[in-house]
Amino acid sequence: MCKIALCTLALLVLVSAVYSDELSDLKANACYVKAKADGSKCAADKQSGFDIEKDKAGVDDVKHRCCGVSVFYDCFLVYSKAKCDATELLEFDTKLDALRKKYNDGDCKADQYKPEQTCSGALTVVHSTIIVTVLVSMVKLF
Repeated sequence: MCKIALCTLALLVLVSAVYSDELSDLKANACYVKAKADGSKCAADKQSGFDIEKDKAGVDDVKHRCCGVSVFYDCFLVYSKAKCDATELLEFDTKLDALRKKYNDGDCKADQYKPEQTCSGALTVVHSTIIVTVLVSMVKLF
């Protein structure tokens, strides 16, 4: 009985550590820090409960977690470009790609990153940006 509990605990620790290197690198990145508030809100708005910094990214269901990883990636691409200089952005993109690749090779092997993916029928970042841009342009005309 004790051996089963120890094995289960060891497995949980191992699973939690799978993404820890890439996530730690990302969290320490200056561009991530600058884009974190807007990027995280964007991802959580598109996949309920999603938080890349939580265990299982805050989402138990693998399919929904992987969808969250896709929208997280897209959200952070948008907000990092708005908040970071070219040098920061280059380093950040490398860290973000490493985390996405780790998920694609692991939990999300069956549900890999898809650009502009929607979760639960939500608008994508790109669609939302286009809608806002069009609305602002229309307001300027009047």
